[in-house]
Amino acid sequence: MLSAGRVLAQHDVDYFEQKVKTFSLKKGVTMSGSLGLNTVNYYASSNQGRRDPFNWFANGSLNINLFGLDVPFSFSYSNARVSYTQPFNRFKFVPKYKWVNIMAGTANMTFSNYTLAGHQFKGYGIELSPKKWKLQAMKGVLKEAIPYTDIRNPQNNTTASFKRVGYGAKVGYDNNGQSVELIFFKAKDDISSIPVIPPGAPNTPMENIVLGFTGKKKLGKKIALDIEYAISGLTTDLRSDTAKRAAAGNYSLLARYFKQTNTTRYFDAVNAGFGYTGRNYAIQLRYERIAPEYQTLGAYYFNNDMENITIAPMLRLFKGKLNFTGNIGVQRNNLDKLKASTTKRFVGNLNTNIILNDQWTITTTYSNFATYTNMRPKTDPFFQNNLDTLNFYQVNQNFNANVGYTFGNKIWRQSLMLMASYQKANDQSAGTGPSTLSDFYSGNLAYSLANSQKGSSLSASVNYNLNTMPGNKAIFFGPNINLSNKLFSNRITSSAGVTYNKSLANGITSNDVVSGRWSLSLVPPQKKAEAQQKTGNGETRAVASAGSSVPDGTNPRHTVSLNFNYTQRLKNSIQKTGLREITITANYMFNF
Repeated sequence: MLSAGRVLAQHDVDYFEQKVKTFSLKKGVTMSGSLGLNTVNYYASSNQGRRDPFNWFANGSLNINLFGLDVPFSFSYSNARVSYTQPFNRFKFVPKYKWVNIMAGTANMTFSNYTLAGHQFKGYGIELSPKKWKLQAMKGVLKEAIPYTDIRNPQNNTTASFKRVGYGAKVGYDNNGQSVELIFFKAKDDISSIPVIPPGAPNTPMENIVLGFTGKKKLGKKIALDIEYAISGLTTDLRSDTAKRAAAGNYSLLARYFKQTNTTRYFDAVNAGFGYTGRNYAIQLRYERIAPEYQTLGAYYFNNDMENITIAPMLRLFKGKLNFTGNIGVQRNNLDKLKASTTKRFVGNLNTNIILNDQWTITTTYSNFATYTNMRPKTDPFFQNNLDTLNFYQVNQNFNANVGYTFGNKIWRQSLMLMASYQKANDQSAGTGPSTLSDFYSGNLAYSLANSQKGSSLSASVNYNLNTMPGNKAIFFGPNINLSNKLFSNRITSSAGVTYNKSLANGITSNDVVSGRWSLSLVPPQKKAEAQQKTGNGETRAVASAGSSVPDGTNPRHTVSLNFNYTQRLKNSIQKTGLREITITANYMFNF
């Protein structure tokens, strides 16, 4: 896999170098792209605000080639109610040249998991990758200003927010998988972006600065080390009183770059790994620790107050026909011992992959997730009563197995697939003994038949699910069948299917649903303008001009599709009224 990745990387470098060499003013300006239009029509016999009856969407892409330089552009628009004021829901402009990549409009970047991690922004960014160096930089609006609409009850304005601007950069050096990266990110809310801030408003203006470091190192051909570390300084309310510089503590390096207040806090996170790879085996050790309340404004969500220690072994036997992979670890929280409860979680799983021959494949997975929680009351710290302490232990066991068998000839290919799973959850509290929460059984049997020459296929399956809990037994089952066929040199594709699902709760039917679907896609015949082009030996040959489709229709100029879905919910003792739903979608795609 590593050698294949290096080949692909070298291929990309060669491609860009070739593009640079072919840069010429004689090529002028050319354009290519696509435009898509989609409509969704919905009908229900009892449409009580379930869905809008009609929606339409438009999306497109445009690539402008300036003398050999590609400048792509994309947009999307719909009639759905949105709060944007610009004519397009999203605007993105991404010109590329050699190892230079520029972004403008609505974009996102990722520096690392603990700094800037995929947060969308409206602004601009740049990515430079000359040889072994890599530079990423961005600046833009992370959040738009949304004022309070109900000043008397600010808690009702869940969407209100300050305008938030962020900027950052990452500089890295990579030499054959051994790398080092330095990261800086800062974001700050504009207090004046909201004209009126009512008393008791849940949103407060914030400021954040993050420094990060990542590194990878190889020791010979078998040992690999990696580490990621980040320090985050967060001020949760810029309006609070200014704190003394000494409040920065051990992280005074961050305190130099932004205002210190009484709401300024510092956190850190680390993720390190050690891996050893042998001829037919491998093992990896990982340690991750995220401080309580760790947060940056460059990501939407963070897991924090967590420490993970994991061991992941791998074993390959009989020339790869028998493979084992596993993962064993322990996780705990309450790292600062300030919470009333501490949770320890033991995680273990084992995966087996067996390849008997070209026809039979067997895979199994077993996992055992255990959680231990210790609850203690917040009372007099100098008095401990063991009777007030609760020990809670929960175990989830999962087992999955898949058996596949393929047969037939080169034209007609057939396959059988059997999938089964079992899940058991129970708990044990001190003084109460063990109790079962639930047992879940699931099974699926599928058959498929395909003709490679005609492009037709048939598939059928049946599924059964059983869920048992104290005082409750739920069953869900039903068959499914699908047909697909291609006509007129693969220019028309038609498919249809029917599904029936029945649900029972303690032996009483709760749901009876029948659904049918039919889809049709059409690729109209394309005009192929041919031109005479001389070959190297002086002969001439006919070639398709730019913009024409390929003969097999894989890149058609026009594509039209129609989808029809019908769902019928039958009456029963619980569902007193039936329901019919019809959804029709039409799509058109134009490539130029």
